[in-house]
Amino acid sequence: MKMLDLPIQERPREKLTRYGVDSLSNVELLAIIIGSGTKNKNVIDIAHDLLKEKGLLGLFNTPYKELENIDGISSVTSMKLASIFELSKRISMAKVESESTTINADYIFKKYQQTLSTYQQEVMGLIVLDKKSHIITEKILYKGTNNNIHTSNKDILREIFINGGSKFYIFHNHIGDSSFPSDADITFTIALIKEAKRYDLELVDHVIISRKDYFSFKEANINI
Repeated sequence: MKMLDLPIQERPREKLTRYGVDSLSNVELLAIIIGSGTKNKNVIDIAHDLLKEKGLLGLFNTPYKELENIDGISSVTSMKLASIFELSKRISMAKVESESTTINADYIFKKYQQTLSTYQQEVMGLIVLDKKSHIITEKILYKGTNNNIHTSNKDILREIFINGGSKFYIFHNHIGDSSFPSDADITFTIALIKEAKRYDLELVDHVIISRKDYFSFKEANINI
């Protein structure tokens, strides 16, 4: 069935105009973003099949280069979807920033969990603070494999010096549901604490983020 064969009140754009965006299903919302169908599929069918195959969260985490290989999803549409997903992550981060003035493990988890869930490998981030614990800068420093990150204490400390920091947090993700630190995580953290102290820098906390929860070295009293 072509889109024009649907009753007007069942077409996503007309339905949005008449009843509001919150009246649309996930399929209908996705269909509006995709915009048009192909010779063999209308846009509703494309959206339905895409959600059936990927799921909403899976679609959110799919790289745009992979999306453009799906039948009915053009390169331009895949970029639009990627842009919408990125905006969603940034909105979520901005919401956390506006609601909290305290930087701690819970703040880092809420701010970065959605972003880190989109990575298929482990990544490490750094938050640099001044003496009054105000954020100077924050960034993703390293990208690793699905279960390991090759990091350098010197590179981390150099980044802090360059930005004039006094304190810092590091955080990284675990692929899967467990945020419990590995032996390598513990060894790395203890070594970084000792190295930072040599330069009068303070590692406030190392936060490990999984899909479900987080682990805080500070809360667990592991040499922090």
